[in-house]
Amino acid sequence: MFKRKTKNPNWFSKKIEIKESSIENAGIGVFATELIEKHEIFESAPVVLFHLELLKDYVELTGEKHVLCDHVFNWSSSNHALCLGYGSIYNHSNSPNALHRRVFDKEFPRIEFIALRDIQPGEEIFHHYCPKGGDLFFTDSGHYDFDNQVQVAEKR
Repeated sequence: MFKRKTKNPNWFSKKIEIKESSIENAGIGVFATELIEKHEIFESAPVVLFHLELLKDYVELTGEKHVLCDHVFNWSSSNHALCLGYGSIYNHSNSPNALHRRVFDKEFPRIEFIALRDIQPGEEIFHHYCPKGGDLFFTDSGHYDFDNQVQVAEKR
């Protein structure tokens, strides 16, 4: 994919930057540097695809969850995608101001980030990592709370 010089899509945007997040214990986040208009694609991030078994093998080998478990996107029934660019840095919100879509282009697989509404300069950009999974819940330490998620889903 990157061995020969090709005419790539516009991967990176000057409309976004990384800086300290407004969310307690989140660390860094992605912010608008200028107005991002509703429905605008403001990042087209290339992805590295890998088989789901890679993460399962790591857990079996070490007895611990790999950091990739919290920073990858579902790609297909058997593959996950590590999103390059700023893709894995956006913080999660159950009320996001952006969304992502997977682009299954064989030559340039990517995830595009799109504004759900106008995003003002200086505003942090949030998206929902699991839009079809309902609301996601996190513990005070910032880790995904799988047990709480299951309990809420069971009550629905």
